[in-house]
Amino acid sequence: MHSRFATNSLSSYATARTIKPWQGGRIIPGRGTSDLQVGQSVNDIESVLGVPDEKRPLADQFFYVYRKQGIDVDFGASRQRVERLFFYDEKVEGHSQRPTISIDGIGFRTPKTKVINVLGKPQCEGGPVRVANRKKTWIYYDSGLQFDFDSQDRVIIISVCDPKLNRPAEQC
Repeated sequence: MHSRFATNSLSSYATARTIKPWQGGRIIPGRGTSDLQVGQSVNDIESVLGVPDEKRPLADQFFYVYRKQGIDVDFGASRQRVERLFFYDEKVEGHSQRPTISIDGIGFRTPKTKVINVLGKPQCEGGPVRVANRKKTWIYYDSGLQFDFDSQDRVIIISVCDPKLNRPAEQC
């Protein structure tokens, strides 16, 4: 009699919790979006984005890769807290979808000239560098925003970091 009660109550806990697809949002410089933020834990990220397509160690960094959502999350060497968020246009570095994000009217495929007109002169600029059969350039703002551009100078990657903790890999 009691075992049936226990079995019935266990079945509701065995069901996996479904996570609805992330809807995107407005980028906040140095922070992320309202629900994906620099400083969040692994559990926080999984509660918003679900289980990643890939968990990738790279040198002293550790990434969660969400190809179907166009997002990579860098947990750095600590592997505990988000250090940088990367948002990708579709078909860039193996991502099949682009997230719906923007900052002040800047989104994917926005021309570099518009980014600079809206946000001002960047503090760092680099490139062109060759990445997977294409050339790209990048600009970085001290607010913690970095924009990578394709060979036609259109935004293909937007990354967000805490400007006090991170600087672009290449020095200006």
